[in-house]
Parts: sequence; C-alpha cells; structure tokens
Amino acid sequence: MRYVGNDIVDLTNPGTMGKSRDIRFINRVFTQGEKKRILNSANPDTMLWALWAGKEASYKAVSKSHPAASSVPRAYEVSLAEDITGPSVSGVVETPHGSIPVRIFKTNDSIHCIATTGTSEGIDSVIWGVQRIAGGPRSPQHSVSFAVREAAKKHLSSYFNLNPAEIEIRRPRGACGLSAPIVYVKDCRAAVDISLSHEGDFVAYAFS
Repeated sequence: MRYVGNDIVDLTNPGTMGKSRDIRFINRVFTQGEKKRILNSANPDTMLWALWAGKEASYKAVSKSHPAASSVPRAYEVSLAEDITGPSVSGVVETPHGSIPVRIFKTNDSIHCIATTGTSEGIDSVIWGVQRIAGGPRSPQHSVSFAVREAAKKHLSSYFNLNPAEIEIRRPRGACGLSAPIVYVKDCRAAVDISLSHEGDFVAYAFS
C-alpha cells in the first residue's frame, strides 16, 4: 500500500507570524541548506512554514511503514523545485528511510503539504482537501477533530459512492498511544491510507 501524510499550517495564527526572525528556532529545526533557503526567500515566513509542513507530512507518511522512525525535524531535509511564488510547488524530502515526494499548496491564509511513499508520480494520485472551520477561530480540540473526520468522510463517500454514515475513521489506541487513522467501510477495513491534520482555523486530509 502507498502511505500518505499531510500537514496544514494556519498562516493567520499569531504564532506563525514573523517566525523567520526566530533564529534559535531555525537553528533547532532546519538544516543549513534549509536555513539558507529561508533567509534568502522573498517571503521567508512562507518558506519556513512550507519546509516545516514538508517535514511533518513526510514523517507521517514514512512512520506508517517504519514506526520507529525518528521524529526529529532536522532528520528530514526538504528540497523544493523553486521558491513559493505560485499556488503550488513540488519537492522531495530526504528521510532516514528514503526519499518522499511532496507537493505544497499555498494560499494567503494557509500552507498545506501532501506526501506519499513510492515514486514521485504517485503524488498525482493522492486525493486531498482543506477546509476552514465554520464557527470562528480556534475551535475546541474535539470540534476540530470531529470536523476533519467529517470532511474526509464526505470526500471518501463520493469516492466510494456511499453514504458518509457507512464510513468510519478510527484511531485505535496502542502501546505508544493513538495509532494513525484507519478507514472502515461498512465496518470492514478499507484498502485506503489516510492522513488527517488540523491547526487553528483549518482542517485538512489526504488519502490514497
């Protein structure tokens, strides 16, 4: 099975603004090549969060087949084809367990990254979505978790031509906490890999 990961960054969140001026954070999280890319970018904050999202999404993808994979951000080096001047850019993340293709999507308010194991062509088959949460900013955690599952179920239902009520997304609890989400259709595990993420006003998902 091809594994997917995704990550969303809310650029309207006050905590994301001006982060490219935090050199201690940059030195702790990014490699020297990434640091240079951030500081030389026309929009260093956007570049910083694009690289961050690439690290997070690729870790989520690779950790499904390598549960003991390191989560240290500097172990994942993101290389993008170009600066982020348009709505999307492709790239590759070098991980402790091989290369992971990524694609990053930019709006004025968010950065979203999708990642997949396998060849770079596989990124085109990843289905994804981003939604802004209704009801105002910074929704409670349980509401955000519910919202991202409902958004993903709605998209999955059109893919399977089913009622969303026939689809369930579960996160079983294991020895190390909650596992990655798993899709069930009519109470049977589906041959679908899915990734969910949320931050601030946004929820996002990707599946293959």
